[in-house]
Amino acid sequence: MKPMLKIDKLAVEFGRGAQRVQAVRGVSFDIAHGETLGLVGESGSGKSSLGRAVLQLIPVAHGSVQLEGRELVGLSASQMRPLRREVQMVFQDPSLNPRQRAGDMLDEVLSTHSLHQGASRGPRIAQLLQLVRVDQCVPVRAMLVGNVHVFVCVQVREREKEI
Repeated sequence: MKPMLKIDKLAVEFGRGAQRVQAVRGVSFDIAHGETLGLVGESGSGKSSLGRAVLQLIPVAHGSVQLEGRELVGLSASQMRPLRREVQMVFQDPSLNPRQRAGDMLDEVLSTHSLHQGASRGPRIAQLLQLVRVDQCVPVRAMLVGNVHVFVCVQVREREKEI
């Protein structure tokens, strides 16, 4: 069976000339439908650079990124935009607005991605937040770190991502 996501010999470099630094070197892996991949490594080991390269947010020095058999390396920003609804990355320390309330933040996600339009959005927000035991009126700054990660995962899940 063909993998959903296939990374082959991916490399990411920063800088110029003698100042070039390899942030990611020769990474290869496959992710099948229904699988989850968590990257673990020391600070500065290239985890975020790898994720950004997969999403084509930073240039790939060489290697291949295939989503459902389609090569992503070399696609333009406009070609990548619709694909970014299908692929999401959850960062270890997500940057959330600390003054915004959890319910408002989820509402923004649903609105941005045109999910649960109109009157159906409010009940869906309440349902999602109840699922992870977060009050929709709580400001993000009051959430524990673990709750923030769960909250971000709910945002991603609600976008109905497969990856």
